Amino acid sequence: MTVPTGDPLFIFFALAGLVFGIAMFAFPVTNLFVMVGLIPFNGIVSQLLGGGSTALAFGALKDLLLAVLFLRVLMTGRTRSVPLPIKVLVAAVLLVSATAAIDSTGSLQAVYGWRNDYYPLLLLVCVPPLLVDDVVRKRLLVWIAALAQVAAVIAVYTWSRGIAWLYDIGILPVGPEDRFPFERFNAGSITPRAFSPYQAANEGAVATNVIIAAIWCNSTWSVRTRALLTVLPVTMIGLTQSRSGLVGLFLLAAVISARYFHRRIARGLWFEVGIVTLLFATFGGLYYIARQRATIAGAADPSFVGHADSLAASLPKLLANPIGGGLGEVGPRAVRFTQSPVLVESYWLVIGLESGLIVLAMYLAILVFLTLTGLKAGTLVAFTAPAALAGSLVSQMVLPTMQEGAVCYTLWIVVSCGIAAAMRPPPRPTLAAMERPVLQTLSRDSRMSRKVSHLPTVSKRGRHATPD
Repeated sequence: MTVPTGDPLFIFFALAGLVFGIAMFAFPVTNLFVMVGLIPFNGIVSQLLGGGSTALAFGALKDLLLAVLFLRVLMTGRTRSVPLPIKVLVAAVLLVSATAAIDSTGSLQAVYGWRNDYYPLLLLVCVPPLLVDDVVRKRLLVWIAALAQVAAVIAVYTWSRGIAWLYDIGILPVGPEDRFPFERFNAGSITPRAFSPYQAANEGAVATNVIIAAIWCNSTWSVRTRALLTVLPVTMIGLTQSRSGLVGLFLLAAVISARYFHRRIARGLWFEVGIVTLLFATFGGLYYIARQRATIAGAADPSFVGHADSLAASLPKLLANPIGGGLGEVGPRAVRFTQSPVLVESYWLVIGLESGLIVLAMYLAILVFLTLTGLKAGTLVAFTAPAALAGSLVSQMVLPTMQEGAVCYTLWIVVSCGIAAAMRPPPRPTLAAMERPVLQTLSRDSRMSRKVSHLPTVSKRGRHATPD
């Protein structure tokens, strides 16, 4: 892969991005909102521009904004408010994974791989401090929900165009030596799956699941509002025909429902135990079904078989090379640099095969800590973190979708909303709230005294006497 530095459009976008980044340094909250506005449309812009230097520069804008945002938060000392385990684990993943560049084929390939797989984790350090302010967090959630409606409308419209849309953006026709885009269709179907404005169908489905989690964990909206805001995103997930997206949506609904019943019916640890059991049962069952279908000659679904065979073949590779094989060497993004990349059907395996078991263990520790932080806070807004992770978990386990910037940026920003809510100290009770129980007790005692004073009394002679 070569960077087209001589292209005038590339130079223009690069200079514009530099000036824009400097301006965004002074306004970190605006920086965050602009970044969120760019994320869903990176795929469709790249498709309409046909790739090339202009699309590359547009895609790099969000990375520049993240770098500027991180520097601003770091220089102003706001990172002190982020929980220490998050800072330590994120720093460890970023630094230890960078050592895998030694085994990469080239330095540009290593930088590209690190940027795709690990760089977005910086969002967990620099976004929560900006969202501790409830006003900023609520406005950001409104902005994310509004963009989700726009993205869903684009998905429905482009899906309704059918194969014509694939011709419009240059995916079809294919050359005599080019590979046919089978991933744009489901097995046995001639109707393309919905994917725009995202890069692909599975990526669009998991990003939309994460946004649905943010919508349903926003306690300031009524249930009716949340349901209405979910209609178009759920329709988009259905049109993507993404199995991982649909299973992730089911898991997200199960997690949110479990929290609802936990808060209103039961107490104790059954909630956590039930969710873990559900996870193992769901994924174990899917894997078993895939292997069973793969053994039936002529009846196996190519997608199911591909996932199952890839997972079965990749695990021995991971155990055989526990220190990793080099940044940018694994996953579909590696196709940019090599004709024979290591293709795996799991983002977790991408991390393990690239950077080793230690980095994979630290990444999983981040997921566990984020989940526990959201659960311990006890509020619905803080529950955004575990809910968003649940919505993306299926995709992370069986697809390399987290290599797509639109997915990982969306996930870590939404998770940061929950972490920011968990970071907020519990509100101090006001004087009126402290006095209310005392006043209620005095009022109740006063009413009881009045009732007793009007009861008839009995004299020593047994005759009833009325109060004066």
